[in-house]
Amino acid sequence: MADLGADYQEFAPFTAHVEVDRTLLTGQNPGSAVPLARELLTALG
Repeated sequence: MADLGADYQEFAPFTAHVEVDRTLLTGQNPGSAVPLARELLTALG
């Protein structure tokens, strides 16, 4: 995928990781639930 232009980032397994791209918010694993909720609340204003 990276060869086709995808932005790939690797993180340690099961660590909190949230990605935000304009209106798309995603948590990458269960440990991301709280940081994702915080990002959602910030996005909602």
